Amino acid sequence: SLIWGEKDYLPRQQARKTMAEGKDQSQQLPWLKIVTAIGVIWLSILISIAPWPFAISALAPTAVAHCMVFQLSLRHANSLPPIACFMVGLFLDLTTATIFGLGVLTCMLVHLIAATQRQFLKSRGLIHSWVGVVVTTLFIAPISWIIASLYNFSFQPWMPTLAEFTLTIAIYPLIAFAIEFVLAVFKFGVKSS
Repeated sequence: SLIWGEKDYLPRQQARKTMAEGKDQSQQLPWLKIVTAIGVIWLSILISIAPWPFAISALAPTAVAHCMVFQLSLRHANSLPPIACFMVGLFLDLTTATIFGLGVLTCMLVHLIAATQRQFLKSRGLIHSWVGVVVTTLFIAPISWIIASLYNFSFQPWMPTLAEFTLTIAIYPLIAFAIEFVLAVFKFGVKSS
């Protein structure tokens, strides 16, 4: 004995139940994505801190951190919320022995700029993202130079800032490909928000 409308009600109820189960499965462990992103960035910073036989290797940790924060903030925003960027910047400050707080500030600014560019750059390719990194680095480099000059009460040489700017732009494609390759291989966090 079917009551009028019961036939229509059951499929809708089953569809809602299926959607709720799918939502639970996709958001099962959101903290795992965040912890993994932070761990990968920290590991990359530690690898870049190693004593490499290049004169520019002292600038590599900051460049690597900025590239990874930009890429993850742009393409995989749910993997790198602002608190994770703060933790990456704090780790960068503690490991590179630069002005304390400068790494936090620059990582947060990179995240903010990537978040504002996300709507435009997310669906675009690497070249557009690369232009986004150039614009971001053009904004971040003078800020970090000004803060370093104010901290030391004298004008700092601009060549290290220019070298870090150039290094960040040069290594971004490699880091972007590496992040996307790792995410594709492990099928972890491939769906970006």
